[in-house]
Amino acid sequence: MKRIIISIFSLFFSLLTFAQPGSLDVSFGTGGIVTSTVVTGYNFGNAVAVQADGKIVVVGESGLPGAYNMSFARYNTDGSLDNTFGNAGVLSLSASVVSNYASGVVIQPDGKIVAAGRTFNGSSCDIAVVRINSDGSPDASFGTNGVLVLDLGASDVLEAVALQSDGKILVGGYNDASTDDFTLMRLNTNGTPDITFGTNGIVITQFGTYDSFIEGLAVQADGKIVAVGMAFDSNSHYKFAAARYNTDGTLDTSFGTAGTAIYSAGPGHDFALAACIQSDGKILFGGHTWVANTPVLKYDLAVIRVNADGTIDNTFGTAGVTTARIVDAENYATDMLLQPDGKVVLAGYSLENYSEANITLVRFNTDGSKDNTFGIAGAVTTDINAEEYAQGVALQSDGKIVLAGYTYGSSYSDMVVARYNGDVTGISEGSGLSFSLRPNPATDFVTIETSESARIEILDISGKSVFSSVAEGPMNIDVSGFSKGLYFVKVRSGNNSNVSKLIVE
Repeated sequence: MKRIIISIFSLFFSLLTFAQPGSLDVSFGTGGIVTSTVVTGYNFGNAVAVQADGKIVVVGESGLPGAYNMSFARYNTDGSLDNTFGNAGVLSLSASVVSNYASGVVIQPDGKIVAAGRTFNGSSCDIAVVRINSDGSPDASFGTNGVLVLDLGASDVLEAVALQSDGKILVGGYNDASTDDFTLMRLNTNGTPDITFGTNGIVITQFGTYDSFIEGLAVQADGKIVAVGMAFDSNSHYKFAAARYNTDGTLDTSFGTAGTAIYSAGPGHDFALAACIQSDGKILFGGHTWVANTPVLKYDLAVIRVNADGTIDNTFGTAGVTTARIVDAENYATDMLLQPDGKVVLAGYSLENYSEANITLVRFNTDGSKDNTFGIAGAVTTDINAEEYAQGVALQSDGKIVLAGYTYGSSYSDMVVARYNGDVTGISEGSGLSFSLRPNPATDFVTIETSESARIEILDISGKSVFSSVAEGPMNIDVSGFSKGLYFVKVRSGNNSNVSKLIVE
């Protein structure tokens, strides 16, 4: 009977996978799309994260200009608002008496939600970090009733947040003391600045005498911290800018030039918005690059890959750079994710003739080429209303892609969440090494048989290795203790490798 049940499930699962990768998931919301109003006025979704139970959290700001509050919305796996959270699934939170904005979000292992952004007091901005419990109530163990507001003595803005494995919280942005500078801060789990990091918990990094801004953060497996954004160069062009820090906040001199690096994706302005770390230590920076001003303004989406030491990885794209053009005009990236199979998804929006913005997604293969199995020639465009903007992207455990942003209606704007089908079965990447994987889905054991002696590694959806061993022949692996969901099996022998997806149910 168990064999029959597994066979039926496998057949059902195989039917599901006929959905084109990159197509809207019609089981979510209405045709794959959900719009939400937190309060009357403008509602913006700026970042998204997926909880361990599959629920989706979106943060941003809502209200009227000059009186915004940080806003939160949580969705069930079918796209309906989660009535166990906040006020029927949404929450409006004030960190100060004027305006409040949330730019980044992470979910702690205990289910608490951390959002980072800024407050505006009418003349300057201050750092703002909030933590709420899983039901939407303020976490009284963090800051002052769940809220931390810090004035570093100038105008301070946070754009990114990340969690360390020890639970400490990293936030990054910029500080306008004299010039705008990379500003990185680490907080203890109770919201106090971690004085073992930098100077009283804060590190400020200058790129010469030029303005620079952190837009994205990523933490390596060894605990080192990668910050990415942009900096002006000597030609007054913005360029991708990155810095890597040791765990104590000092610059890691093994990266770039004394810990910092500037990269060019094109001949003009380049803007980096996100960073991802590959399992082999290579680093991806995602953003967009200027192409031309005439006959219309043109930007292309862009990804740069560098080696672990910060040097350009010439095996990726063209001299380390790959670009994509959705429309022959403006294409802007806002966020990026790295799939466990090494493919890269860049999210943003495209704009023609200074109007009619549409959500865009592009997926690249591990060599930087566009993935033609995704959408149309590697790209997806979603048109909801007159204007819609993607701001954040996240990956579910089943490989589906969740995107958050906002859409304008007849007067105000609403948060928007869209979910796209992924590709969760079959061989995804390979270079000459064959192996079999059965059963798939698996419940107790999975047997992997390779054509030669090889190292087998199993990674979860976040890219964390949960199993690694060398196989000389058929290998039986106990997966009964694995959490249910999607895993990736990597098999390597010499220069040959292959990757397959594994479902544990």
